[in-house]
Amino acid sequence: MIWKHTIYALVDSSDGNVFYVGKTESVFSRFTAHLSSAYKRKTLTQKVIYRLKKNVHYKVIAQIESDCFYTARIVENYWIEYYAERFLTTNYISKKHYEEVKKELKFK
Repeated sequence: MIWKHTIYALVDSSDGNVFYVGKTESVFSRFTAHLSSAYKRKTLTQKVIYRLKKNVHYKVIAQIESDCFYTARIVENYWIEYYAERFLTTNYISKKHYEEVKKELKFK
């Protein structure tokens, strides 16, 4: 079986900052799900999307086709770490990173 995944980033349209990196089989459907669940404001990602309102877009980082499901996970983790070094990403890399981002974004 061949797995097809897209690695994508959620981006603040006002300044171009990446705040989330994810993996999906359908990037548009996943983006729509991110937007529609933002009102819940339970996760850092939802809180950021809610705060930004409509100033969010996605960009495709990579498209993966592999017979191994975990290949896409490895590539996703690479890009999560890449963007976490450059921006305040809401991806959970470590407890320390999570707490630093939460504090910087001024969320409780």
